[in-house]
Amino acid sequence: MLHFVRVDSDRENMTIGALNAIKNSNIIIGCEKNLIMIEDITKGKIIPEETINDKISLIELGISMALDNEVVLIDYEDPETFGLANLFFQNLGKYDEINFKIYPSTTSINYDASLLGAPLTDFVAIDLSEDLITTSEIKKKVECGLKSNFVIVIYKGKKYFSLIKEILLNFKKEDLWIGLVSNGKHDIVKIENITENSFNSNTILIIGNRMTYVKDDRLITPKSMIITPFLHPLTKEFYTNFINNESPDGPNKTCEYYPCHSMVNPQCDFCYCPFYPCGDGSTGGKWIKNKNVWDCVDCTWIHEKYVIDFIKPKIKEIIESVDDLKNKKKDLLKIRRECILNS
Repeated sequence: MLHFVRVDSDRENMTIGALNAIKNSNIIIGCEKNLIMIEDITKGKIIPEETINDKISLIELGISMALDNEVVLIDYEDPETFGLANLFFQNLGKYDEINFKIYPSTTSINYDASLLGAPLTDFVAIDLSEDLITTSEIKKKVECGLKSNFVIVIYKGKKYFSLIKEILLNFKKEDLWIGLVSNGKHDIVKIENITENSFNSNTILIIGNRMTYVKDDRLITPKSMIITPFLHPLTKEFYTNFINNESPDGPNKTCEYYPCHSMVNPQCDFCYCPFYPCGDGSTGGKWIKNKNVWDCVDCTWIHEKYVIDFIKPKIKEIIESVDDLKNKKKDLLKIRRECILNS
C-alpha cells in the first residue's frame, strides 16, 4: 500500500494518522531534504539508496515498491493540492489497481496564514511553480481574483514577481495589504514596498482583499459578525428624525460639534452610525481594550459622500422604526459590506 504523507519544517503539524503511517511502514521514500526532517522516526526502515529529486520518478519508485510493502511517500508540499498526490492520479491509469491513502495535512497555506493572523476568508490559491503555466494564464487568474474580491494566495511567485506587482498596481490595488511568509518568517507590507529581494523560492504571498486590515501586527480579513446594538437615547432621537426626513443632508455646519472628524466637509447624514457597532476594523474602528466598547473615533468612512450616496436610499428602505436598527441589523450590515466592496 502506498501512503502519501507531507513533512514540512514544523513537525508539530503532522497528523496522528500520518505519524502512524510512518511507524507502520517498512519503506520510506522521499527527497533527501525531506527525509532528514524525520530521520529520528525512520530508524530501521528501508530507505532506497537512490537520491531522487524528480517527482515523477519518486511516484514511479513508490508504486513499484508498494505492490508488496507498506510504503510511505514523503512530500514537502501539500500532497492533495500542490504535491505528489495530484501527479499520482494523473499517472494512475498506467497501472492495475493500487491501494493508496492520502493523509490530509496542515496545508502550507493554512500554516503560513496562521503566522500572519487570520487573512483567509474566501480565497483562491495560485501555484506558480507549474512548469507549463503561461504569463497570460497568470494575468487572467490574478485579475479575476482581484475583480471578485478574493484573498489571493500565490505559491512560489518569485519568478513572476514583476508581473504580479504590475498587475496589482495596474488595478490600483496599491493600498491592499500583503503578507509574505517564507521558512517560518513573515512580514506584512503594502504592495509598493515589496521588492524582488522580499522573495525566495519558497515564499508564499497572501494578498488581502478590500476588507483586509492590519491590527496589532496581524493581518485580518473579517468574517461576518453581528453585534446587537444598545440604542442610546440620542441615537433613538436621531433616527426618529431620520425616519421623518428631518435629519441633516450633507455637512451640518450649524452643529456645535461640527466637524467631529479631521476631514474636509464631512457628511453628517448619519451623525450616529446605523451600523454601530460593526465590529469590523477594516474602516478604522477598534475595540477599547477591556471595556467591551467599539470605538469609531478613527473611522470616517460613514462621513464620506460616496458612502452616503450609496447607502442612504437603501437604508431608508429598511428602517421603518428605530427598533429596526436592532431587528434588521443583518440587513444593514449587508449594505455596509456591499458599499465597501463596490467602492
